[in-house]
Amino acid sequence: MKLYDVHYRHITTTIHSIEETKRRLTAKQSELDSEISRLYHIIEINDLSEIDIKQCFKELQDALRKRRVVKEEVRGIQSLSDNARKMLASIDASRKEIKQRKKRAEKEMNIKLSIYEVFN
Repeated sequence: MKLYDVHYRHITTTIHSIEETKRRLTAKQSELDSEISRLYHIIEINDLSEIDIKQCFKELQDALRKRRVVKEEVRGIQSLSDNARKMLASIDASRKEIKQRKKRAEKEMNIKLSIYEVFN
């Protein structure tokens, strides 16, 4: 394995982690959207007592605030994800070219050493 491949693997692992975080945040946002919708539905169809109104309002306010926090995180992670995917596409193109040059060099110059043998 080449040093380049080791670092490439770290990059792809990080990108997968970003995507998993985005998935979890999106799921949480959907969960909060459902909770908000449920509370709106309760408000819409029920004649609530003053105590129930206060409780429902408090729950709605809490859900809306949580959704806002999650929404901002989703925005940041989405930007990171988009840029990471663009970077990976560029790296993949370079990686292919580097491998082709390396094979040519090994063949033309009869080089059989690995980078690890150079450092040992």
